[in-house]
Amino acid sequence: IMPCYDKKLEAARDDVQESSQTQQYRQQQSSREVDCVLATSEILQLLQEQNIDFLSLPEAPLKGQFINIDDSGRLCGMMGGTSGGALEYVYRYAAKELWNVEVGNITYKQLGRNPDFTEVTLEVDGETVLRFARANGFRNIQNVVRRLKQSKMESQYD
Repeated sequence: IMPCYDKKLEAARDDVQESSQTQQYRQQQSSREVDCVLATSEILQLLQEQNIDFLSLPEAPLKGQFINIDDSGRLCGMMGGTSGGALEYVYRYAAKELWNVEVGNITYKQLGRNPDFTEVTLEVDGETVLRFARANGFRNIQNVVRRLKQSKMESQYD
């Protein structure tokens, strides 16, 4: 479940990287790596069509390292945009675990003239130790993949 419809296109692609074991299993089972992608707006539509009343549903505890709960106990998205902030979460986690750096505000640098293609870097002792790219939109994602394959772009996370 993702807010972005581009995930549907990504899930349909045959060239999504998989391990050789996953590829062998998929071929044996005639299955795909991703069975179905639903946008959050589609989930909302399904719930409305089924007349599901959230207030009548029983509460359940939230678990997991990707859970962000505010001071009032409400579930919130992660910082960092429409993808739920996965890039910023992994960036902060890697900075802390690998270099013991607590990251505050993250500043994105626009790559070229395209505002939907940005990067964030972490420098330690004057050396760039992390470089993450953020690409919004399927065409930009394709450009990132092409540049990585051609070794024209350095990035640890895209």
